Amino acid sequence: EQRAGYTVYVSACEYARDLVAPPAMLQNGTIYLRQESLRRTLWERVEEWRLNRQSAATVHALACYDFEHNLEESLDRMTEVETESVILHEVGEALAGEHLGEAWHEMLAALSRSKGEIMARAARDILADCLSTLPRLVEQENVAALHFYFASYSGMRRHLFPEALAAYQCWAEDGDAEVLRQLVRDGARRWLDTTQQMLALHRQFGAESAVAIENLLGQPPACQTQTAQ
Repeated sequence: EQRAGYTVYVSACEYARDLVAPPAMLQNGTIYLRQESLRRTLWERVEEWRLNRQSAATVHALACYDFEHNLEESLDRMTEVETESVILHEVGEALAGEHLGEAWHEMLAALSRSKGEIMARAARDILADCLSTLPRLVEQENVAALHFYFASYSGMRRHLFPEALAAYQCWAEDGDAEVLRQLVRDGARRWLDTTQQMLALHRQFGAESAVAIENLLGQPPACQTQTAQ
């Protein structure tokens, strides 16, 4: 299928694969999604959630399905729902790439094995989701996918953009999606500006830009989004 000018290939049953089977990838303007791999990844996530202490977002995400009584059907349904989320994220990655260009990959190579690289990859993920994933899921009123997204919102993304969880909590409590729409509007502007600043630092400092980029991303935003207030 075509999404935002990009070709998307979705595979279901696979007869052969490499040792590494990522659920999705973007290569040369083409998006590939592997549902068998995605299904396996989702099952591992669900098992982890069911065995460990659950956050409110996790509870909401699991409540959208009936894993207790109909595991296989629920897992199939979750795979279908999250197929859309993954495609939207890869489209967001492609759109982010249009803004950032090849200079972004050169910067990542210079940041290799540093904390700055981890932060940079998370910043681009956030930008991709503000450009595509979240606005489209809100537009589609895809409640199950939104709960799953925020149940999985952790690590460096959570560290860099905690305002997203604050907005989610407001939406989960009152159901008003405007708080999420405002989040993605503010987030797209903020993270596009931030990633451009990162590229500028790399142009200025080259291979020595890691510390400057870490300092940039370690600073609180100049103004908090309305959703976080």
